[in-house]
Amino acid sequence: MSSPSSELKNIILRAGAGAGKTTTLTQTFLQYASDFKSQQGRFPRIVVTTFTRKATQELKERLLGKALEMQREDLFHYISAKSQVQISTIHGVLSLFLSRYGSYAGLTPDYKILADGEIRRGARKLIRQHLLTDAELQELLEEYDFKVLEAALLEYFTQSLITPELQYISAVELERETKKLIGDIFGRLQRVTSEIQHEASHEKWQAYAAALGDFSLKKDEPWESFFERLENLWSAQSKPQFRKATPPFSSSLHDELEELRERVDKLLEEPRYRPAFWQRHERNCSLFERLARLFREDFLKSKLEQGLLAMSDLESLAYLILKNNPETAQRFSEEWDFWMVDEYQDTSPVQVELLRQLIGARPAFVVGDPQQSIYLFRGARSEVFQEKMAEIAAQGGEVREQLVNYRSSPEVLHFFNHYFTRLSSQFAAMTPGPDKKGSGVEHPVVQVLRAEAANEESEDGASPEVLTVVARIQELLQEGLSPEQICVLGRTHKSLEDVAKIAQEYGVPLQLHSGSGFYERREVLDALALLRFLVNPHDNANFVALLRSPWLRVRDSELITYCHHSQHSFWWEAQAALKSVSVQHPLSVLRELLVLSESKGLSWTLKKALIQLGFFDYAIRMDSSGRREANLWKVLSLLSQEERRPGFNFLDFLDASLESLSVDEGSEDADATPVVEPK
Repeated sequence: MSSPSSELKNIILRAGAGAGKTTTLTQTFLQYASDFKSQQGRFPRIVVTTFTRKATQELKERLLGKALEMQREDLFHYISAKSQVQISTIHGVLSLFLSRYGSYAGLTPDYKILADGEIRRGARKLIRQHLLTDAELQELLEEYDFKVLEAALLEYFTQSLITPELQYISAVELERETKKLIGDIFGRLQRVTSEIQHEASHEKWQAYAAALGDFSLKKDEPWESFFERLENLWSAQSKPQFRKATPPFSSSLHDELEELRERVDKLLEEPRYRPAFWQRHERNCSLFERLARLFREDFLKSKLEQGLLAMSDLESLAYLILKNNPETAQRFSEEWDFWMVDEYQDTSPVQVELLRQLIGARPAFVVGDPQQSIYLFRGARSEVFQEKMAEIAAQGGEVREQLVNYRSSPEVLHFFNHYFTRLSSQFAAMTPGPDKKGSGVEHPVVQVLRAEAANEESEDGASPEVLTVVARIQELLQEGLSPEQICVLGRTHKSLEDVAKIAQEYGVPLQLHSGSGFYERREVLDALALLRFLVNPHDNANFVALLRSPWLRVRDSELITYCHHSQHSFWWEAQAALKSVSVQHPLSVLRELLVLSESKGLSWTLKKALIQLGFFDYAIRMDSSGRREANLWKVLSLLSQEERRPGFNFLDFLDASLESLSVDEGSEDADATPVVEPK
């Protein structure tokens, strides 16, 4: 980057998948740092934000590796200096901002980030205090489960700090929305029935369509009267038969009529469309708002005084400070010379505003790709990147594109270019790398199969979709593909279980993977039982289960000698037996592991225990595919990652694993897509 730093323009780069985005970020960083030093006599202060800790680590490793390749010791130490180079997620940047300017909101600079479980425990205590001291607020518990109320209050707390003018929907507004809905339903119904009368010659259909088409909400009509008329209309009108073989009018009109009938049924069944609900809703909202404001005041005061925050507080508190004290944004911006923002398409509206203020007038290099937006569920907007491109272009900045894909085959790119560019202007066609050679149209990358008779099931209860998937797997195996080359993705754990069941019946070897089923695996449960003992040896139920497991193999006749008084800790009672047992005895082994955990830490000790007690050996013998062994290593990896996180608590880790066991297996999993992998 040859331009002087003082004249550097804002740059936005649209880098598609496989286009070498990280390489470009690395090169841009090193070029800017070198140019800046040659001109200013010092290295620049740079902020680099990414959206995952993994991406942060990868970028830093690449920068350090390049510095070593260039034999630049000064550059190596510069990249390692946090006072000069801040490479982190956006929450890491906000954490740095709050450590310097959090005092404007009353926050101590030595605050800590706690796990969500600990934050919720403190919140519950405050909620209960307010409910106990105000009998009127207890009416809310008659309408809502405590957990629902807790979740709503925590969400209100976060959102109200950013948008303090939040208001609930009043009864008048609910009535207005209901009238709008009714107008839409019966306006469409009038059009559909009019077209049916025009097309149909059958007298019954003519009469049926005329009766439905004349119905509407009269001006100033009481709601009770309207719903009474609607119920009578629906019960009085018998729908004539619609034969698909000889349709009396077009099938599309009939489908639309059926949709409107369902909407009318919902209108009749749902309480939320009745005046009694509107009044009750407004009463509940009024009580909730009163409780929420009391909770917000006390919860915020508690967080600030104790310096104990949740990760979500970083955004809301930073936003609050910047709104009330805009000078802090300018001062923070002036601490840095250059900003680099990665994965900009995944920023939420709040993050966009925070970055805008924190970057200020400093030059920025923004990288992203709207085609790779994956955080829509967290509030990100896929249009945000186009808006940033337009903003930088209007300011005289530079807009670049990097759309050569060095990773994917030409056939894959041809499919995506052909399909997705038709969906939205946000999608841009990508060009394959010069070294990528196509294999021709005779080797398709996408095949769409239609499952016939989708409303029927086979004798064994399998749906046509499942049978089609299994049949396709068998075809691929017969064509010479090896089983490990085949992967089936599904939306839910239940759908993949159905595929696995039928595949096994037809002799297809497979492995079932899913985010919701991981903590249900026997080897994972055993490893967590061992960890639970190291965290709390006085959990009697867990202690007994561990001793009776195949890893320790203590006989029941021995267990009863020191596990017989449920009001005492069995582990304490077992201490007496330690004097008379060998060093190889399970009690001696557990005592040694407890001692090691105090000096070496829990994750290190758990790894040693899994090896020493034979967990890995048993997993390999029982499962030659390596799945069981991989699951044990995954437990250690997850534990090690979480252990390094500020505010981590081992009990929260264990509680999270237990909570995952209660997740409905048929529900969608936002964190991990279930996969069926044939062996």
